[in-house]
Amino acid sequence: DSLGDCLFNSLAFNLGVTITDPQYLRNEIANYIDANKGRFVDAAIAEDTVVFGNGSSAYKFVGFSEYIDLIREPGAWGNHLSLVAVAEMYSRRIAILKDGQQGLAEHDIIVPDNIEQGSEPMFVFYTGGHYLPMIQIGDMDGNQVLNCLREKYEALSGSSRLNPGE
Repeated sequence: DSLGDCLFNSLAFNLGVTITDPQYLRNEIANYIDANKGRFVDAAIAEDTVVFGNGSSAYKFVGFSEYIDLIREPGAWGNHLSLVAVAEMYSRRIAILKDGQQGLAEHDIIVPDNIEQGSEPMFVFYTGGHYLPMIQIGDMDGNQVLNCLREKYEALSGSSRLNPGE
């Protein structure tokens, strides 16, 4: 992975897209966020910083258009807005498994409003500073895996929330 491209490479892997240049998916995400400014502007402005490369440099920005310009730059880290955009673009849930956490909390699953019933979720693993793709082995049903991970988290945390997107 080139520095700053791990989220885009992980998402491309989940989408079954072979890309040699993560810039393609980065631009698609930026285009989607820009085209849906009304939905994303407040969250984008709240971010106020875009991190680059190995995390040692970050740029403060002012305004939505500057945010869009910065996230198009090679090496810019993807963030929660990138994940939401991909979930909406492909009508699929995205589960973010975190290092050291057992199971999935409700807030670790991005559920787009336009989810297609029965669509396979995407899984990414987040170490706290790096994203890795997760692969499905054999005939495993991604929705069953998602439910098992959710149940494990609920059992460990004592939570009994309803499952979103069902």
